Amino acid sequence: MVLDNIREVPGRDTLGPEAADAIKQIGTNGLPSLVAWMGAHRRPWKAKIAMAVQKLPAAIRPSKLPGWLDYSEYNQRVWLAYTGFRILGTEAAPAVPEVARIARDPHAVGSKVAISALSQIGKPAVPELIALLTTNNAPTTRRDVLMGLGDIGPNAAESVPVVIACLKETDETMACLAARTLSRIRRRSELAIPALVEGLDDRRYGVKVAAVRALGDYGHGALPATAFLRDLCVQPDIQLAREAEQALRKIDASELNETEFRPVFGIPGFP
Repeated sequence: MVLDNIREVPGRDTLGPEAADAIKQIGTNGLPSLVAWMGAHRRPWKAKIAMAVQKLPAAIRPSKLPGWLDYSEYNQRVWLAYTGFRILGTEAAPAVPEVARIARDPHAVGSKVAISALSQIGKPAVPELIALLTTNNAPTTRRDVLMGLGDIGPNAAESVPVVIACLKETDETMACLAARTLSRIRRRSELAIPALVEGLDDRRYGVKVAAVRALGDYGHGALPATAFLRDLCVQPDIQLAREAEQALRKIDASELNETEFRPVFGIPGFP
């Protein structure tokens, strides 16, 4: 393979400068190798034996697994593949369909890392990430996709409608992550702000707080939400009121009259 001689720096969580430069120089010619490393399959029966060996009492457990059971090389290559995609960024766009296929393959050694690899590729990977989010994937996969879209940030603007749909999911973690993802993408405010305002009335406290924070992160674009946030500033929940006040500060300090809220909290000198 093109990248067979690439190695990590021992004891460091990074590629050596020579290896990184090599990946940059090889460019898209190295994509088949990166995909192969990430998509390799481990034999299920070997995995079961390896797990059984690891559960043996310490007195009889071998200090090092036999070579035919040791998956450290697989794991190293998955990490190297991920690093390669991170270095290449959007140049790795031709590999997006294959990396997405790996993300859907539970038997691939890099299936859990593939979504992160897609987020490193960036905007060209957004349609595949949207597909992963809207299909019937495992909850952990869909959560990883939301985080990946957030990592891409503004370049993931086209995903905003499907992320908004996640705000209403019964899984509270998903709903909170959706609000956080919207705040990191920070685009399509005409869609996101009304959805987040609706989230302020969610019965789940975590979702309500996540919506408040997301509105603050939208900054001036969330001006239409200020009236709703001001209502939260004068309600009994002090923590939520503080969150709302902080959000208002981020949106537009002129919308906030500090002294107006101090009698409600009953805390001298607040905030």
